Amino acid sequence: MLNFSRMIRIALSLWLCTLCWLATAAEPVRIGVLAYRPKAQTLAQWQPLAQALKQAIPERDFRVEAYSFPELEAAVARKQVDFVLTNPGHFVLISHQQKLSAPLATLVNDVNGTPSASFGGVVFSLRGRGLDTPERLHGKTVAFTSTMSLGGYQMQALALREAGLDLKRDTLWLTTGAPHDKVVQAVLSGRADAGLVRTGLLEELAGEGRLRLEDIEVMHLPDTPDGQLPWLTTTELYPEWPFVALAGVDAALAKRVAVALLQLPHDAPLTRAMGIHGFTIPADYGSIEHLLLTLRMPPFDRGPAFTLSDIWARYALSVVLGALGLLVIAGLLFRLWLTNRSLAIERQRVLMHSQALRDSEFRWQCALEGTGDGMWDWDLQDNRVEYSRGWLDMLGYAPGELPAHYQAWLDLLHPQDRTAALAGLAAYLDGHHGHYQLEFRLRSKQGDYKWILSRGMVVSRGPDDQPLRMIGTHTDISERHLAERHEQFRSRVLDLLARGEPLPALLMTVVHEVEQMHPAMLCSILLLNSQTGCLGQGIAPSLPAFYNAAVEGLKIGPDVGSCGAAAHSGQRVVVADIAHHPNWAPYAELACQAGLAACWSQPILSADGQVLGTFAIYHRQPHTPTAADIVLIEQCARLVSLAIERRQAEAQLAESETRYRSLIELAHEGIVVVQDGRICYCNPTMEHMANAGPAGLYGQGFLALVHADDQRQVARQLHPLPGSSGHGVPRCQFRLGNGESPRWIEMSSTPINWQGRPAMLNSLSDISERRRTEQQLQLAASVFVHAREGIMITDAEGNIIDVNDTFTRITGYSRDEALGQNPRMLRSGRHDREFYAAMWRSLLDKGHWYGEIWNQRKNGEIFAEMQTISAVCDEDGHTRHYVALFSDITLIKAHEQQLEHIAHYDALTGLPNRVLLADRLQQAMSQTQRRSQRLAVVYLDLDGFKAINDRHGHDIGDQLLMQLARRMRDTLRDSDTLARLGGDEFVAVLMDLDDTQASAPALTRLLAAAAQPVMLGNQPLQVSASLGVTFYPQEGEVDADQLMRQADQAMYQAKLAGKNRYHLFDAAHDHHIKGQHESLDRIRRALQAGEFVLHYQPKVNMRRGEVIGAEALLRWQHPDKGLLPPAAFLPLVDAHPLAVDLGEWVIDQALTQMSLWQAQGLILPVSVNIGARQLQQARFVSRLREILDSHAEVDPEHLELEILETSALEDLAEVAQVIAACRAMGVKFALDDFGTGYSSLTYLKHLQVARLKIDQSFVRDMLDDPDDLAILSGVIGLAAAFRRDVIAEGVETAEHGAMLLQLGCEEAQGYGIARPMPASKLPAWAAHWQGDPNWRNLPALNRDDLPLLFARTELRAWMTAVTLYLRGERASAPTLDEAHSRFAHWLANEGARRHGAEPLFIHLCEVHAELHAFGRQLCQASAQPAPGELGQLHQRGEVVLATLRQLARNV
Repeated sequence: MLNFSRMIRIALSLWLCTLCWLATAAEPVRIGVLAYRPKAQTLAQWQPLAQALKQAIPERDFRVEAYSFPELEAAVARKQVDFVLTNPGHFVLISHQQKLSAPLATLVNDVNGTPSASFGGVVFSLRGRGLDTPERLHGKTVAFTSTMSLGGYQMQALALREAGLDLKRDTLWLTTGAPHDKVVQAVLSGRADAGLVRTGLLEELAGEGRLRLEDIEVMHLPDTPDGQLPWLTTTELYPEWPFVALAGVDAALAKRVAVALLQLPHDAPLTRAMGIHGFTIPADYGSIEHLLLTLRMPPFDRGPAFTLSDIWARYALSVVLGALGLLVIAGLLFRLWLTNRSLAIERQRVLMHSQALRDSEFRWQCALEGTGDGMWDWDLQDNRVEYSRGWLDMLGYAPGELPAHYQAWLDLLHPQDRTAALAGLAAYLDGHHGHYQLEFRLRSKQGDYKWILSRGMVVSRGPDDQPLRMIGTHTDISERHLAERHEQFRSRVLDLLARGEPLPALLMTVVHEVEQMHPAMLCSILLLNSQTGCLGQGIAPSLPAFYNAAVEGLKIGPDVGSCGAAAHSGQRVVVADIAHHPNWAPYAELACQAGLAACWSQPILSADGQVLGTFAIYHRQPHTPTAADIVLIEQCARLVSLAIERRQAEAQLAESETRYRSLIELAHEGIVVVQDGRICYCNPTMEHMANAGPAGLYGQGFLALVHADDQRQVARQLHPLPGSSGHGVPRCQFRLGNGESPRWIEMSSTPINWQGRPAMLNSLSDISERRRTEQQLQLAASVFVHAREGIMITDAEGNIIDVNDTFTRITGYSRDEALGQNPRMLRSGRHDREFYAAMWRSLLDKGHWYGEIWNQRKNGEIFAEMQTISAVCDEDGHTRHYVALFSDITLIKAHEQQLEHIAHYDALTGLPNRVLLADRLQQAMSQTQRRSQRLAVVYLDLDGFKAINDRHGHDIGDQLLMQLARRMRDTLRDSDTLARLGGDEFVAVLMDLDDTQASAPALTRLLAAAAQPVMLGNQPLQVSASLGVTFYPQEGEVDADQLMRQADQAMYQAKLAGKNRYHLFDAAHDHHIKGQHESLDRIRRALQAGEFVLHYQPKVNMRRGEVIGAEALLRWQHPDKGLLPPAAFLPLVDAHPLAVDLGEWVIDQALTQMSLWQAQGLILPVSVNIGARQLQQARFVSRLREILDSHAEVDPEHLELEILETSALEDLAEVAQVIAACRAMGVKFALDDFGTGYSSLTYLKHLQVARLKIDQSFVRDMLDDPDDLAILSGVIGLAAAFRRDVIAEGVETAEHGAMLLQLGCEEAQGYGIARPMPASKLPAWAAHWQGDPNWRNLPALNRDDLPLLFARTELRAWMTAVTLYLRGERASAPTLDEAHSRFAHWLANEGARRHGAEPLFIHLCEVHAELHAFGRQLCQASAQPAPGELGQLHQRGEVVLATLRQLARNV
């Protein structure tokens, strides 16, 4: 049972300890800071310190709390703080009272960019008061916060004492209480003559606009430091504030805090926000203890206690003698003492009581004045209330301005607080509460309300315990309330910032919060565009929209309102009255319309001082900011700055992360993170090295990728010895992969933290190539020793510094003999100076030289070597060495000469062979170009040699070839070349010809040499030669092979012409053939590229005015030459298989277009021209059927194929069968250009064509050429006889159409009707076309009246002939005798027989005779006729033609 109870106690103890530990861990670390400025301002200044420590020690939270002197002492005594930041004097006092650590660090202030770890005290007064020396302070009122303030009293007291002034004795005191601002206000208001504050305060207040340094005079003492601080100072300098820890604080925590303070960067945003430079190592505060000891200030305000033993040890003899004397005197005075005893006791009691009252009054006065509280005394019987001077000052009232009555207090109460305040007071007076303490708002004289803390107690009660008198104090807690609200506001903004609230929403929150705390304020935030220098993107919900629109894009400047000026200067701009401030002159009317009277603008500065925008507070009445207003606007600007910089930092962080990720992803080295032996990240280069994708590496064991023999080494690399964290692990080399060709890898590793756990970051470089290079270097060293080539190494000047054994064997020089020598010792003398100069140029320009060289051995023997010399350069490109490798090729050179002769000369005849011929021909062509001459290539083939070779054998044949080769070679010049190609074929190259005729003598000699008999034994043998000749250069570019082929072709032409002769190659004809082939190839590519198009020329019935069809005409839409007609390309393909492909494309394209027209409602027959080659193809009918089948929607009867007479002439029977087969499918045929060929009746009999097309050449000239008219009339009659339709081409005028109609031809096509047009334009043309009106009623003439048409044509022909003759364009005159003209013959015979009795005919005879007479007169005249005479001739002719036309109409 006892054991069980003990276990329960132990468990409960452990549980309680755990709870205590958890509670302790959860509590924030508290930092107490002495508030020598207002507490709200102190908290705002030092709050970033908590954030900085949080960043350095993230597992702990830190909180800054501001205290006055007694509050901080009490907090230390109660252990309500863990660390203290206070002034040095206060630190010494607390250290003697409590257990504190030695200072952890000393504060370093930032004074306009200059660090300062010391400060002093200032004695100041208003300028002009003359208080610039200590003597002048006698009897003056001196204001200070408290005697406990080191920089606000103690430093000045010591300095003035040393200068002869005792503050306590020689001056009057005004204790204002903290903060030091009250001291300055007391001096400025005249309540004090001089003031004591710490250094820097006056400058801060001047920066806040609360005073002007020009109005202040600072006292300077003889020991005042000069130039050590940029502040005004009076005293010597003492160490700055210490940062200390309480005794109970964890030592490890204190150490980490000290390290964090000392490492705080001076340029960090949080450091700048505190307005300090940072912290430094602890200073020596002995000077502070000496100061306090000298002044007898706490804790040195009490002297040491002395004991009797101390007195006896020091004054023993004196004590004995004094005791004896005292005994004598005592006896004498004993009586007197007894007499005065009673009087002395009474007097002492009275004096002590009076002194106690004075001391108590003094202490209370000091306490109340030090705290700034106001006292009230309420007589409840008559409700009279007495208010102290401090109470009245608190509300801005002067003595006597408020009635001394309870009702005055009620009237000042805020209406919203009255009920609660009266209830609390009543509860205390009724005894329901043991103490009275309330917070409420009282109205000041200025009309605003201040928060008051009211505390008091009943000091007098009546017999019935009714309260009669109550005394209490009022404390102004407005700043505390405002600070609390500001802190809540700041916390809310920081919380939104931490949660990632969007910047616009966060800025809107700042504006709303400030306007809710201060309803009279209208807030605005403007952001600065650094590129344009304009303000915009405003957040100002309470300002009018038109005002916000007006300031959008506001250009900043030194005098641009408040915001523009603040953004330009980077300083706060306060305009208390907009209407009278010069900055607002251009915008005063706008501000007035918006109801704005004051504007304070604070620049929003980044951590590095760059202006980000402005935070502005507007008022509707002129208003000057208070210190709290300045703190508020600064705090808001800092919060907005934090928000903007936070968003900018997030964007920069994202950009940085992307950039570094890209660097890693694109790195040439493989990057892999290995954690617990497995891959948790790798870049693409690593994936490539491992020959695997990302999915195959993540999570895989890294050692599995390593060669089995190297895994142990890599495992040690991945698991370094303890204590190496943060430092790189030495590199290691291993093989990656277990295949036949693993990669050699060099890996460096660095321990890192990956997702909160230890890992290893490894960088892998592929060194396979380097390993191979090292092996090659080792091999090279071995090669140098064992190489079969000689190796010689020289320095940059060419002196030999090393040779190998082969060098000695080849040259005969030993290594010792060669070292230090120049390679010139091997020179053979076979090479000239230019050879060696070229060698050195190559070495200097290219860094190497390679070639053959002849050198001399030690024994004088000349040898050939193949040598390579390379320059070896350093990193700067300067040559350090030359390395020469050479082989003895003397035997090879001799053998090469033999092989070269065999390779370039014919073994039988000794003539150059084909290889050497090609080289010499190439050289000859180049030389001919340079000399602007010509050369001839002669291809020679022996005639009859094969018969001799077959009859007499190869030996005889070989001898014959040798004899002939020698003879032919002798006929040529030395500059010419004769080569044997093989068998009985030879080629001669004749050089230096002035023209082609210059080759004739040489060609004749070659023929004669080849034809001369050869005696072999007793038997003569004889052959001849056929020569083909071509020349160079030619009009086009040709090469040697082309020249050989041309000469070969010409040689065959010579053989065909009868042999034993030469034939010259026709280069122009060959060029034409090549051009034709190139054109055909271009046409084929054009067909494949879809460059051909079809245009359509309408066919019409002139009499009915109807469109009866269209002819498809091929065009080439050439990309460079534009639209080409058929004549430009069709002649090239007529006899080529390409004509078939092109023809089939035309048929298919025409059928496609007919289908499209049919879909548009236009059914129009189309005729297509068919060439002879296409028509005679064996598969023509089947291919036509396939094309028709692919266009089943088109009726075959609407397709007409036009063929030429010449196409049918070649094989009439076959063509007739093709036409019959196509007619069976419904396809019709037309005979095109009828009349230009034979126009045999056989065609019309055997060919089942449906239509004849009269060639346009007859139609075009039928008006002027009687022969064409006769042909035209005959064709029309022939078509009528064979019952074939007829259509005329080339109708260019309405008169052509009229004559055709009179001849009996109604169908026509031509430019006079319509030109060929794209398919897209034909439907519109067909819909609107109308024929000539004269065509409709014009009947066809009968056979008997046709001579009228001929007569008209003959007359036109005669007039044209006369005109040409008169113009000199015709050599002979036409028939001038009227009786011998063809028209006159018609008049005398057929005309007279048919129309002789008609008056019109008689008139015709008359005007015709006159026309002939006038024409004869003009032709027989010797002078050139005048233009008017030719006009008269034509007028007379028109009269005859008009009469003739009228006669035809009357028929």
